[in-house]
Amino acid sequence: STFSLPSEELLLVESIRLETFDGYVYLEPFELALEDPNASLLVKFEEISIAPAIAMVDFFQGRLTGRLNGSLPISLENGLPVLGEGFLELDPAYKATFSYDAEGFFTDEEEGEKSKKSIGDKTLERLGLEPNALLEDALGNLDITHLRVDLFNKDMPLTPMKIQLAGIADTGKAKIPLNITTNVNGTVAELLNFLTRLDSLGMVAAEKP
Repeated sequence: STFSLPSEELLLVESIRLETFDGYVYLEPFELALEDPNASLLVKFEEISIAPAIAMVDFFQGRLTGRLNGSLPISLENGLPVLGEGFLELDPAYKATFSYDAEGFFTDEEEGEKSKKSIGDKTLERLGLEPNALLEDALGNLDITHLRVDLFNKDMPLTPMKIQLAGIADTGKAKIPLNITTNVNGTVAELLNFLTRLDSLGMVAAEKP
């Protein structure tokens, strides 16, 4: 960090930079009057690697690679932070992939749910083109073409994160386009509380020696 105090009432912050997840998080330069602690800050994310971040979440049994850029505005009002609308999106300079072992998620049926299959269904199964099986294969090997996380949309106060992911999976039998949109619902306080309590909840994988 680099800052100066040109007077007893003014703080000039030239840079605050943190290296994390093989990338950088930094603040754009700003000034803060000590008698009137209101300011507009802009947090920038640059080349944040997804893989080490997602590896910390022990309950996600998959792999996600790629890097993200983005920004998050934060206002200081009466000395308290107020989050603005931010985003993270895929850095096109880096290859991004998604893989998850979804075998049985869509094809396993309970005994009471089995129904008589049509000739068309049987033909698709024989050709290896049954839609649910293809979906499981797609989730196991997806080249990501689009990934964006919208943060703290003011029109959706109970959805602090909206995730959009799209890509193409080559199963060896077909090339399957996949487009997923999902919301993380709850208040901002609940989301931040969950993230800060991951370790105490036993959801963060232990650091390897």
